Amino acid sequence: MPLGVPLTGAGLPLPYIAGIVVFAAGLTIAGLAPSMPVLIAGRTLQGLGAGAVPAVAYVAIGRSLPERLRARMMAVLSTAWVAPGLAGPALSAEVAKFFGWRWVFLGLLPFIALTGPVAIPALVRLRRKPAPQAKASRTG
Repeated sequence: MPLGVPLTGAGLPLPYIAGIVVFAAGLTIAGLAPSMPVLIAGRTLQGLGAGAVPAVAYVAIGRSLPERLRARMMAVLSTAWVAPGLAGPALSAEVAKFFGWRWVFLGLLPFIALTGPVAIPALVRLRRKPAPQAKASRTG
């Protein structure tokens, strides 16, 4: 898992912000793409950035909630992907029809700018999980 080291070593805000930035960069590249290979590259970046956000969310849940609530909250978070998965294609088709396909990507940038930073203060307040102490080896 590429995010494993940043999530455990650097705290949660940095990987979250990096994911949002990479996601937004992917949206921008895809929305301005002059060719199919550039569109694919933008979508690839978008996917990489989007993958960071749930990883951070699951770690935040694990660090902040008591064990008895974790499974329930992770289930709630998992269901949050259902609505966009169902409504997204139809909404995207309407945006493309009325404004052009580029706005399917570029139109998300203002929402990312407004909603992306909302979680950062809470992620900063979460204490980093202490690193496990290395056992001292006895030689001699």
